[in-house]
Amino acid sequence: MRRSKTRLTPNQQAWKKEVNRLKRFIRNANKRGFIFPLDIIPPQPSRITEAAISRLRGLTPARMYSLGQYIDPQTGEVMSGTKGRTLERSRAAKKRYEIPQGPKTPPPSGEPNTPEGLMRWIWGQIDSYDTGGSKALRDFMLRAQIRYGLDKIKSNLFKMKEETMAQVEIIALSSDREEIQGGIDRLEEIIKGAPLTFDEKLRNAVVADSEGFDAGDLEEV
Repeated sequence: MRRSKTRLTPNQQAWKKEVNRLKRFIRNANKRGFIFPLDIIPPQPSRITEAAISRLRGLTPARMYSLGQYIDPQTGEVMSGTKGRTLERSRAAKKRYEIPQGPKTPPPSGEPNTPEGLMRWIWGQIDSYDTGGSKALRDFMLRAQIRYGLDKIKSNLFKMKEETMAQVEIIALSSDREEIQGGIDRLEEIIKGAPLTFDEKLRNAVVADSEGFDAGDLEEV
């Protein structure tokens, strides 16, 4: 005899709908460089009231951005989520009025001679290719800044500049999942200054499978 599924109450359905909305919003915003507190979505109470649902509905896109932070994909600068959203809108508006320039610009040439120059070179490589590798590398670099801080990343990558540049070029040109993950693993080992744990490699496997950073904001109205 088949067991009937437990039906959700109207309040439970409303709670689930709002939580799913917020998760979609966070997932989409994360891809564009926004980060949010881990507890930004409150845990489900044992008894879901109208007031609890109303508090979830109060987490509008504007409110979410105000509670988050933004890491500029072009410069690595960390700013408030609200400021980041303003910057994102400004760039999107400018792009709409630009005359199409055809294919992506060639990757930067020449060898960088400073940590800052190396970071500009890496982001130039990322922006020069439309591959699974370039999207995964963008994702990794943004998340690495949250994990390790920009100063440590610049310093340690520059100490091993030649290998860093070689790995970045391999990743940015690749669409092979294993090749991408191998390169990202090695870059994180250089940044960390130690071998990766199993969990860290597993996390990078997820990054290697990611779809990159979307330009749009599906949840905003």
